[in-house]
Amino acid sequence: MGVDQAAAFLDQALELTARSPHTPTFVEADVHELPANLYEAFDVALITIGVLNWMPDIKAFFAHAAKTLRPGGTMVIYETHPFLEMLDPESTDPWRVASSYFQAGPVVEDKVIVYEGQGEANGVTSYWHPHGLGEIITGAIRAGLRISHFSEYPHSNREELYDIYEQGYWDVPMCYILTAIKM
Repeated sequence: MGVDQAAAFLDQALELTARSPHTPTFVEADVHELPANLYEAFDVALITIGVLNWMPDIKAFFAHAAKTLRPGGTMVIYETHPFLEMLDPESTDPWRVASSYFQAGPVVEDKVIVYEGQGEANGVTSYWHPHGLGEIITGAIRAGLRISHFSEYPHSNREELYDIYEQGYWDVPMCYILTAIKM
């Protein structure tokens, strides 16, 4: 089963499902208002790239997401490393730190969010909430999850323009996997 609050992503999931021998179901719901039948319904919760940064309150997000796991269930997060949020691959000097790791407020964007190519201004404002690893790990722990694994990687799971950081003199943390068990 998959859960997303964006109908367009669920449409894409259905399109991909049509090519698969599996028949998952999908639910359109906000993680903060999940249907009660999803509580303690899963052995695994998978959170992938870009989910955490849409969440203004990371602690609340983990509290709600953890409710979907059965006791002993595993949450797996494969996400962009917060360090990468400090760099701007479109800058004249993409290796220069462009923003604080400890940014206090959201990044405000007025372009369409796209994962390939460029978005154009559309008059709709969106908010991207960078979270440091301390916030993420603490949020998981406070939600009753025990961290069982954490690894950082120097490869990109972002748009192609971030691939520039894979070819630098230094390896930088670009993504991570965190697994946690519901107590």
